[in-house]
Amino acid sequence: MRYYVYALIDPTDGNKPFYVGKGLDNRMQSHFKEASTYTGNENYIVGCDTNSVFEHANEGNNTLPSTSPKIKKINDLTKQGYNHTHIARIVARRLNETTALAVEACLIRTVYGKENLTNLVEGEHYERFRAYNSWNYIKGFDQEYSSDGKFVFCNKDHSLGRYYVYVLRDPQTNEVFYVGKGTGNRIMNHFEEALGSNNQVKNVLRLKRIYELVKKGFKPSDIGRIIARINEEDHAFAIEALFVKFVYGMNLLTNIQPGHHSGFFRAKDDWEKRIGFDLPFIINPGARVGRQEKLDLMIGEGLDIPLMEVKRALTSLNFDSPKILDASELGIEADVGDETNPRGTRIKIFIRRKKIQIELRPRTKEQFQWMERHFLKLKAFPLRRADNVFFPDKWRGGENMTDNVQEIVRRAKLFLEIVKAQSRKELSIEALSLLDGLPKEN
Repeated sequence: MRYYVYALIDPTDGNKPFYVGKGLDNRMQSHFKEASTYTGNENYIVGCDTNSVFEHANEGNNTLPSTSPKIKKINDLTKQGYNHTHIARIVARRLNETTALAVEACLIRTVYGKENLTNLVEGEHYERFRAYNSWNYIKGFDQEYSSDGKFVFCNKDHSLGRYYVYVLRDPQTNEVFYVGKGTGNRIMNHFEEALGSNNQVKNVLRLKRIYELVKKGFKPSDIGRIIARINEEDHAFAIEALFVKFVYGMNLLTNIQPGHHSGFFRAKDDWEKRIGFDLPFIINPGARVGRQEKLDLMIGEGLDIPLMEVKRALTSLNFDSPKILDASELGIEADVGDETNPRGTRIKIFIRRKKIQIELRPRTKEQFQWMERHFLKLKAFPLRRADNVFFPDKWRGGENMTDNVQEIVRRAKLFLEIVKAQSRKELSIEALSLLDGLPKEN
């Protein structure tokens, strides 16, 4: 699990990749020549120091001439004052070799297109991946549909791979709104759910989008497309995560989960130097991921954006900067309390995947004691949890988390009402409902 896939990017052209490769150990360094002196760890990025100069890279046993498009591009960027700290980025890390080969081929063939890169070949088993920017139906690659396009039959030809990664797209704009992995007739399951008699599914964004497209006259054969056919399930999971996190981005999809091992992939449009991702160059897969690394990656993925929207909406609270909290979630906190103690406890707002949640969580012994005194005063003690965290029953469970910033702001205001109240009589009906199941006033 020491292989990685990397990109060489052009900082003069919006960080557009011009080369994609797969590596082990110092492979990425072979594009650069290490300086004879080392200037310090502060400048150590992707295996080189900032005094590095570019050299002709070795591809296997063949030395590429200076006329190689890749080397010419690197030399051109060097003359403009750029070096490896601006150019070299890891896209996926901690992979086994076969998975890395699949990710490399997918990036070259499907995501960027060989014609838009300096790569000389398309990668191993490139025929298993859809060609760049091509959405035409491919017989023998896509699922087989009946003549009316309404029913799909499992393509039993597994010569290209039993598993597949697919997308659901709006044929009017080619906008992809869902990425999935499956076998057999998995694609058709979405349409069966969307067009079924259970109206509850219309609340699922993916199914609602399908329902609306079908009502406009589009068929499953217009909407579903396979982008990769793969032999191994682990490879399929990796390609799925690549497209969800790196290619399209969670924020633009209706996917709820980012895919297996999504942490192994760089986030969409994030080309910043990421500690723990671009460093260290040789990765120890058994090492624990530090909180700084997690914070850097989560911010790179844009998970702090909705939290900052909440912060701006609650101007009366002095929130900390986003940080990694408790169960490794990204969150913000602020002191809250009543008139006698404005710092009685902490309000914690945190995000997991794309969903946000909120709780009151004491951080000190004094705050722990304040929670006990305050909720006793509201005839609502003991709390459910022994650590005196207040998390209303009606908000428990993933289904009660939300991606709606205004809903979290509303919940925060209910918490503020509770922490400022001197008795239950001061609470609104909705605030009282959050205390359901806790001791009540006689």
